[in-house]
Amino acid sequence: MGFVRDWGAFVAVLLAIAGGIYKFAKLEEKVKQLNPASIQQSISEVQLTIENGKKDIEQIVKDNRTESIIVETGPGGAKFVRRISVFSYEFNGPTIRGQEHEPIFFHIRTPDKKYNSEMWRYDLKGYAYGASIPLDITWVGYYYAGAKTKNYIINEKSVNRSVGVSSIFSVSQYTGSDNHLYLKFGPINPFCINFTLDYQSGKSGERVVHSQEGFEVKISKHSMAF
Repeated sequence: MGFVRDWGAFVAVLLAIAGGIYKFAKLEEKVKQLNPASIQQSISEVQLTIENGKKDIEQIVKDNRTESIIVETGPGGAKFVRRISVFSYEFNGPTIRGQEHEPIFFHIRTPDKKYNSEMWRYDLKGYAYGASIPLDITWVGYYYAGAKTKNYIINEKSVNRSVGVSSIFSVSQYTGSDNHLYLKFGPINPFCINFTLDYQSGKSGERVVHSQEGFEVKISKHSMAF
């Protein structure tokens, strides 16, 4: 061993080699642990976390859409409910060239039914892209239990502030053949129309649940009721 001139350096080299071998063994052990099954399990866990996150976000959006502001007023503690963006809609109609701008009527079916003593105010805000106008419509009315009117609605009013000149298209409300309240507007160019609907009850309170699922939009080329 006469060729070894510096035993300290030699020992240091041996220790370095031993340390390298140890680290390599640990690395090999970790690599062996990364088998296809464990990798797939990790991927599945990540995907599940992402899906749960999406569901949480969707629920938050839904909750915000149907969030209620309940206000008590008057000596009797009367309550009214306001729901912001209770319903949202985007028109996806004919894509055949030449038909996408043909004027139609929109009939919004609500969860309100005749004789249920519901008072309401509905406010619609939106963008009629094809007609190049902002949509701004309000409907108010009352399903009085003893109403003798044709529509079973009393103290009703439909107001179109969309363009400042209501004659551009008409707005109205009626009781359909299924006994539900319909909010109607048109005829109007439907191309890329989208809108949201706010709900507010009257002094009688909210008689039925108002949520996205309770509304439906029907379209027609005529003004006749559904």
